[in-house]
Amino acid sequence: MHVRVASLVAVTALAACAQADAPAALDDRVVVLAGDLVVTDATVTAPRAGNEALRDHAAGDLIVARTGDGLLRSIVAIHDGDEGFLIDTAPATLGDAVIDGDVAAQLALSDGKADTYGLGRIDVDVGARTLWHNDRFTMTLNHAALHATPTLELDVSLRDRALDRFDAVLRGELDAALDVDIDARAGTVYPSIPLWTSAPAVFYQQIGWLPVVETVTLTVGVRFDTTARGDAHVRVQGAAHLALAGGIRYAAGDGFTPVAEFDHELTGALATGLRIDSIDVRAYLYTQVDVKFYGVAGPFVNVGPYVEKDRVGVHAEVGGALSAFGLSVPAIPRLTLFDASTPL
Repeated sequence: MHVRVASLVAVTALAACAQADAPAALDDRVVVLAGDLVVTDATVTAPRAGNEALRDHAAGDLIVARTGDGLLRSIVAIHDGDEGFLIDTAPATLGDAVIDGDVAAQLALSDGKADTYGLGRIDVDVGARTLWHNDRFTMTLNHAALHATPTLELDVSLRDRALDRFDAVLRGELDAALDVDIDARAGTVYPSIPLWTSAPAVFYQQIGWLPVVETVTLTVGVRFDTTARGDAHVRVQGAAHLALAGGIRYAAGDGFTPVAEFDHELTGALATGLRIDSIDVRAYLYTQVDVKFYGVAGPFVNVGPYVEKDRVGVHAEVGGALSAFGLSVPAIPRLTLFDASTPL
């Protein structure tokens, strides 16, 4: 397998003519921790040096840190221990810490977006291998290639401690090709096999003096929806070029609105094999972007081509959660953004 991915870079620009948002209003119970922290699911240990302000805080107050994927928690109790301050913690949301705030106040782009993350060019090229096997199915990859130049737009605004606006939109161009063989006996399977996953990239923004920490991960993989009504062998092949803007927008009072703009070119070959009338298959080559806020799972966008016995298409979907903002889980409905195909 050959994989080449440019470094993930946060791309931000100030819009000189953009209208400034109102200054952020933050809860005065929040303390930003400094130094090396030891973090567990229920506790945080912080050094005394740089964190003397903890002596002025108590249960019900909030701690925030840039450590790892970020940290946003409520204080249950503070103990002055041998290793520093030992803090018992409970989950918290951004609305606990932010009364009014907008990332765009810090990182406004000329198009009004709060921030755009350049995710670098992805070049994944995988040769022959067995992808998946059980007593009824064997999925063999002949070749998979995916090349993309994505960017991810994120826009967050809170008013009166509640999420007022949220955008997560994946943009870019993608070229992909997939060639697989399937040997089957009667049955149905839906395996998903990652081919490559990026190292997590951590991005830092600010709402006032409060750090907002986001982690972005990319995955490229193959997914099958396959039903066989008897013994069969089939080979399917397809390729696509796709330009898209796909994701989700949220506005208080209006709920979620999908973003689905795309243009595509599709090519492929009719399936070959033995007893191919006895099998139905859709094989996807996908790329997925997952976002976390303070280490808590957030939205995802999944997009890529698929190939069937007599069709080739492109598919995109969005879903995930916004529990870091206090919305119930799962907050984002799993939506198909588009599904377009052409006969072979």
